Amino acid sequence: NDKQKGGTVTGVFLMGVISAVIASPCTTAPLAGALMFIMKDGDMIRGGAYLFVMGLGMGVPLAIIALLGQKFLPKSGMWMKNIKVLCGFIMLTIPLYLLRAYLSTEIITAIAILMSGSLICYLTLLVMKKQRGPFAIFTMTVTAAMAAASLFMTPDDGSDNLFEQVKTLDELESVIRDNDVVIVDIRADWCASCKKYEDTTFADRNVIEYMSGFKNVYVDITEDNAPSKDIIEKYNSAITGAPTVLIFKNHTLISSVNGYLPAGSFMARINSALKKDR
Repeated sequence: NDKQKGGTVTGVFLMGVISAVIASPCTTAPLAGALMFIMKDGDMIRGGAYLFVMGLGMGVPLAIIALLGQKFLPKSGMWMKNIKVLCGFIMLTIPLYLLRAYLSTEIITAIAILMSGSLICYLTLLVMKKQRGPFAIFTMTVTAAMAAASLFMTPDDGSDNLFEQVKTLDELESVIRDNDVVIVDIRADWCASCKKYEDTTFADRNVIEYMSGFKNVYVDITEDNAPSKDIIEKYNSAITGAPTVLIFKNHTLISSVNGYLPAGSFMARINSALKKDR
């Protein structure tokens, strides 16, 4: 784009092509939402008008900035580079959040500490004019030490003791036969909501105490060809995916919880299902 010659029709056209390629992924989500709304409405003319208005809403602000930007927008300089770096730190939190489903809590904590130390170091270096080198070395050394220490800290996760794993349909049916109330947690390593369940709801002291009177087991459906697939096939009408919690009473499936629920709502849902079955 820097090689395009300004003030020419060809240069402006190529700039538009390049901008469209870069901006297209950013507009995919709102455009998909608009198309779903239009399909639900079903009117072709009104749908075209909606898309036209959406295009105006996206294009008019850019045209205004292009025409009046030199008068009202601040001049470029180092502040733009600093904002770019700060936005980079913010964007790095997104993959870190998504990796929670695949990495242990200790590793996620260590990476978060390294990122936080790097951000603090960068912000401080922007302000300091002297002693930059020694300060940076000290800050990152302390950050690295804290990150390494976090790898050896084992969190107090009550969910590990709350559930026992069952791998096959025969094992699950045996548990259901031998217990009056059975809570079955359907989980997977790739499921972010399952990880959230383990870190919040199933680690809550009230939930642990409430479920202590039940038989609680979990089924791992991470692998498609695992023996647990027979469980999914038998209860496929109640299992919409991970996470799903199946509630059995008197050897019969009486209800299910699909998706994530906080501790209070989760206990209320199970309590309601058990009372309703009386």
